Parts: sequence; C-alpha cells; structure tokens
Amino acid sequence: MYLSSLRLKNFRNIKETEIQFNPRVNIILGQNGQGKTNLLEAIYFLGIARSFRTSQDSTLITWDGDGFFLSGVVAKQHIQDKIDVLLEGTKRVRINSKFLPRIIDLIGHLLVSVFFPEDLHLIKGTPDLRRRFLDILLSQSNPQYLYHLQQYQKILKQRNEMLWQLKIGMNDMPVDMLSVWDTQMQSAASQIVEAREEAIRNIEGIASGIHQQIIIANETFKMSYKPSIFTPDKRSNEIRRGCTLSGPHLDDILFQINGVDARHGSSQGQQRTAAISLRLAEMECLYQQTEELPVLLLDDVCSELDESRRGYLMKAINRGGQIFITTTELDTVKELIDGATVFEVKEGGIACNSSSAFS
Repeated sequence: MYLSSLRLKNFRNIKETEIQFNPRVNIILGQNGQGKTNLLEAIYFLGIARSFRTSQDSTLITWDGDGFFLSGVVAKQHIQDKIDVLLEGTKRVRINSKFLPRIIDLIGHLLVSVFFPEDLHLIKGTPDLRRRFLDILLSQSNPQYLYHLQQYQKILKQRNEMLWQLKIGMNDMPVDMLSVWDTQMQSAASQIVEAREEAIRNIEGIASGIHQQIIIANETFKMSYKPSIFTPDKRSNEIRRGCTLSGPHLDDILFQINGVDARHGSSQGQQRTAAISLRLAEMECLYQQTEELPVLLLDDVCSELDESRRGYLMKAINRGGQIFITTTELDTVKELIDGATVFEVKEGGIACNSSSAFS
C-alpha cells in the first residue's frame, strides 16, 4: 500500500498544490516553520479523518479560506482508491467519487502510522493518549473493534446524560431505568476489553524484542493493560458525580523499564526508546493483521536520537513500505537517501528536488 499522489487546497499554510510521491522513500526537507509537518498531517488526515496535532479541524484551514480539500490516490496491490476529504462547514469523505455515509468508514483504506517528537507522551502523558493510540491501531486493523467502540461511545454518552439529569433533578425517571444502559454498556465494554487485552499481549511481545535491539545496556521493557471494568455498583456515586465512573473509557496502559514505572522512574532517553519501540510494534501489528505495511510518517524524529538509536530506527522502518520523513538536514537521514525522492518545503510551497526512483 502506498500513496501515489496528493492534492491539497487551503490546508494549513499550503494554499494549493498537487504532488506525485515515490512509492518508497520521500524526504521532506526544509527549515522549521515552513510547512513540513503540515504535509504529513494532511496525509494522516487522509487516512484517519483527524489530525495527530489538534482535535479542532477548523484550525487546519488556511487563514483566508472557507474550508480545505484533500485528495489522494492509494495504490493497493492490483487496485487503486481515490480518497477525497472535504471540510466546508461539515466534514465529508468520498472514496472513488462516492460519499461515505459515515466519516468513520474511511478507516482502513489508507493505513498510516506516525512517529513524532511528542510520542514521548505515550509513555509519560495522560491515559487518554494511550487509549487513543490503542483505538487507532485496532480500528485500522479490525472493523469489528471500530463498531464496538462506536457503540460503546454512544451508550456512554446517553448514560452520562441520564446520570447528569438525575444529579441536577431534571429527570423524574426511576433510577432503575439505568439498568437498560448498564446491560448495553457491559456488552459493548466486554468486546473492547477482550480486543485490547489481546492487542496488548501482541504489542508487548513485539515491542520488548525491538527494545532489546535498540539499546546497548541490558534493559527490560514490559507493558501491561490496566482495564477499568464497568460495574453498576457505583451507581449512587455516579449520580452524585453525574458521570460514569468505570468502563473502557478509563482504561490505561502501564510501562515498566527494569521493573520501574516508566512514567516516573525512567530517564527521557529511556522513555524515548520505549516510545520508538511502541511505534515500531504498531507498524508490525498492522502488517500482521492486514498483510499491508502502513504508510510511515516520521516528523523530525532523527534530531532527538543519538547515532545508535537513529541508525536502528532507519534500518527498522526501511522494510519496503512507503516512508515520509521530515528533516532540516539531509545528513540526518543519510541511511534513506539512496533511491529516495526529496521535496523541499518553503513557506508552504513544495518542490521536488530529485526523483531518482522514478527514472
């Protein structure tokens, strides 16, 4: 699977451009603040219909635009799909000129995995970041998981609305009516927990092996799933608080390095290595589940790594799939230069400087 072309209009600081990509390695060169990350963000948006930098789609629109338009051609074995994403008041998605009934149905048509400096927060940040990582991974590889996750989120929203109304005295419905939502919550939650448990086992097996290969010192890397099992036993407290106090929306993933909680007892270098191991494991999991390598998006990750870790990362990602990597200096990605296409970004303009792979 690879993205063969992309057209952008009014996206961030990119006014309008159309680009043909290398099926293998695409190096995005430019100084900071010129729009390199914006290009990666557009590719990610084409696959997920959301940004990896913000939850506010409106901030992605060029300052003087009314909306943005993305259009890309995805090549998969013997077929091609044309994906269009439009934001003009509302967000809409077309595949091969047909609008999808739900935005979420886009997931899986363009598999993407993003590496960026903020990945450090996957290890030391808040639980919602780790849940989102797991949800995106599972949704891209398992349509059934995506269905159960959507169902759970709908039920959770409705249950929370009832709890809030009961808290402020706006709902005279008997409290026992919550049992209807409880039954539905338990059914959807059990499907999510089962899929997450299996995914964590698989990811840990891969990530721990990768971690051993990256580091020089003898370190152990472990991860474990900390589920919040939904139970109606907290009902009185939930009514007092006006929200659901247990369930997969409160799950977390725990990381340990040498038996110590990686969030608080590990160095930033150790945390960064753990984050890289996690992202490489994500790539491998997607390949195992779909038999397709995801399109890899690497945003300025090399500047944060020492030469040893950078060399391992470059070798690990260079498996035959498509790569987009941003950099301010070509020397930091020298392991990928051979056969790559280099694009230079300046003030939102994108120019192809070389295309040896197409010759």
